[in-house]
Amino acid sequence: MDSPPPLIGNLNALRRLDAACDQFEAAWRNGHRPRIEDYLSLFPPDERPQVLELLQQIQQELILKAWPPHSTPPSTAPADGQSFVSADRNPAPDAGSPPEISRKNATHSSPAPQVQIEVIAGPHAGLKFVFTEHHTLLAGRSVHAQLRLKGDPRVSRHHFRLEMNPPHCFLLDLNSFNGTCVNGERVKERDLKDGDVVSVGRTKLAVQISPSAKPKRKPSPVKQRAANTFRSSPPAPESAKEAAPPTVPQLPMAPLEHPEFPSIPGYEVEARIGTGVLGTVYRAVQLATGTVCAVKVIDLEEHCDKRVVQTFLREASILRQLNHPSLIRLIEAGPCSHGLFLSTEYVPSISWTELTRSWTADKRIRIACGLMGHVLHALDHAHQQGFVHRDVKPENLLFTRTGSRLTVKLADFGLAKQYTNAGLSQMTRHGEVIGSLPYMPPEQFINSRDANPGCDIYSVGATLYWMITGHPPIPLDGHPCPFLAILEEPPVPLQIVCPQAPDKLCDLIHRALDKKPERRFRSAAEMQQQLRHIL
Repeated sequence: MDSPPPLIGNLNALRRLDAACDQFEAAWRNGHRPRIEDYLSLFPPDERPQVLELLQQIQQELILKAWPPHSTPPSTAPADGQSFVSADRNPAPDAGSPPEISRKNATHSSPAPQVQIEVIAGPHAGLKFVFTEHHTLLAGRSVHAQLRLKGDPRVSRHHFRLEMNPPHCFLLDLNSFNGTCVNGERVKERDLKDGDVVSVGRTKLAVQISPSAKPKRKPSPVKQRAANTFRSSPPAPESAKEAAPPTVPQLPMAPLEHPEFPSIPGYEVEARIGTGVLGTVYRAVQLATGTVCAVKVIDLEEHCDKRVVQTFLREASILRQLNHPSLIRLIEAGPCSHGLFLSTEYVPSISWTELTRSWTADKRIRIACGLMGHVLHALDHAHQQGFVHRDVKPENLLFTRTGSRLTVKLADFGLAKQYTNAGLSQMTRHGEVIGSLPYMPPEQFINSRDANPGCDIYSVGATLYWMITGHPPIPLDGHPCPFLAILEEPPVPLQIVCPQAPDKLCDLIHRALDKKPERRFRSAAEMQQQLRHIL
């Protein structure tokens, strides 16, 4: 297996490095699961970073090589995973519709999972939407709906939303007045199957999911035992099966059973510090540097496509370009025994609620605005480089006190986009209001893949509102349809919830929370400047 050119210049060190790499690769191919940290201990501290990089790349190549090959030919759909097909009469798509492509390309058969939505009755009969990746489709009379059913009084402005993550398709009725029916039955939400017919007003939509039968799940090679993982790999050369040269002593192999904590190459896991929708976060030490890190492990049990791994690792690595004191720094991403891992700098944070429990309203306002100014400066830095956070919310703000000084860092920058692009997005359920929803701009809910700096500005306004009041700007508890509230209901005036807030600050926050993106601040820098003037 080809390895990148070693960075160690000493000839003896190069020989020891080659021998270690040979033994490491042979151990993987012979059905063991060697630990990178055992090999690092054979080298002096100044050589370990280069050794770690080489062994991690070898392990990643071995894992990806053993991944079940994907036999799907290249998709004819656009890069964002959605196609739009018009009928022969070619009606012009309304605002917010996906791009148009030819019928020939759209009907190209492919074994890749896809969801096709075809309008089979009503004014828009003949329209087709084809989805090959995670995407959303809003239907209703609103100008923002991708499927705009105007002219039908039985259709609400925001009637229902479809969320696709092929081969899965989920329908959510947005508390519409006349309801949404699936196969003649009125439903609030429903996992759609191949052949289902969705009815609303005069319009009927046919759902086609291919492959219609759920494919037999292949075990993820990073979650099964190494002996089975590499059973289909080409036999190792005899030289690789021999004992390692004397310069590298034979190393004990880690047990095949999963330990209490996952095995992460180059890290020693110390404790579990949090859990999320897509994975678990651990405190760990990077062995090459001794640095304490936060490591998020993403379970790939249902996502064993090689393309998912490659896309995620490639796009997550781009985030390493960001460098700002108010941003949590991404260190690296790679495969591990339980799936994928991302390591970031570790910040021992303090709860904002506990921190501000005894503060006066004036002090809370002043410090919240000052800290949010640093967050806006960090966002402006990222926006200028083409990055959008997409998930600014209180949970992603980490507050730290050093003496009398309070600082803030914004975590998980851009990871929401990487999850979506890599097909790791979770389906949203009506009864499970995700933590991001109270801080999500309407346009991002309408189109899950749509994100621009204006989305971050809305989320900053909503988060600052919460920091000042302890409540999100739009109450969702007890609402019959929280998603509809985000689309249609205005925020509760800040002046009512917090009378101590200056009028100019109320105007600033409500401008950031405007449902029309063009009415918000043009940039994070502009919002930061206005906030500084208020302070």
